[in-house]
Amino acid sequence: MLSELLQNNDITIVRANQLINREIRIFRSMKEKDGLYVAEASKAVAVGTFKNVTLRPATKNAVAINKNQFFFESLATNLEKRLAPNADMEHVNKFKVLNPDFWPEGEDDMIQYGEQEITDLCTKFRMNFSNAGHTQLLRLQRQWREESTKRPEAAVPLLAHTASQQCRV
Repeated sequence: MLSELLQNNDITIVRANQLINREIRIFRSMKEKDGLYVAEASKAVAVGTFKNVTLRPATKNAVAINKNQFFFESLATNLEKRLAPNADMEHVNKFKVLNPDFWPEGEDDMIQYGEQEITDLCTKFRMNFSNAGHTQLLRLQRQWREESTKRPEAAVPLLAHTASQQCRV
């Protein structure tokens, strides 16, 4: 369930954003094509039983959900409204440079990959490095990308922000 995934201690803002967007896509898909449970419920209604329980006709006061399109579109729209505004999404996307899953594959593409984003994130989170410190951070990031085995210690404060940024969910 989305809620449980978002509550994991190791969730990053980038991963949370991916999960929420995936759920939105699922809801939009379900408004076009019924999921497994809708098919199961329809079959139970046709047979008149569900898990050995006899189904009875609805009372006259029962309210039917108007075609799934409206329900699932409403869920998708409400989730979208809870996502960060576009201005904040710019920063969320900048965190991707710290995640090896988003790194380009070619060596030439990796040479300066993410340098501007790291500079912007350091500025955003008031991580004031001297020119020498900033250069060292970029050098460490390049080393990290090449080795991709362990994260450089100098980058830990910035990496901590990927986990500490709160999502509006």
